[in-house]
Amino acid sequence: ENYPPPPYANVAVSAAGTIQMGGIVLMMFGTQIFNTLGMPEPEWYKELQENKMMAFCGVFFMNSMANSLTTTGAFEVIPDGEVVYS
Repeated sequence: ENYPPPPYANVAVSAAGTIQMGGIVLMMFGTQIFNTLGMPEPEWYKELQENKMMAFCGVFFMNSMANSLTTTGAFEVIPDGEVVYS
């Protein structure tokens, strides 16, 4: 039986997943999104377009770090309903 992760870890994983998907959509369709909204492309977006590979790596690294928060490594050994190791 695995020990459950703390609640903040679940929130961090959900937030990281949302940011990851948003980041990927922005990297792929950002120009069209800004044009549709009638906004000029911000300077940070232009830099993101110049360094797409680094941005992809950063987004996936952030998601990996958030996922590692849910791995507690804690477990219990319970043979016959009695805890022998925790």
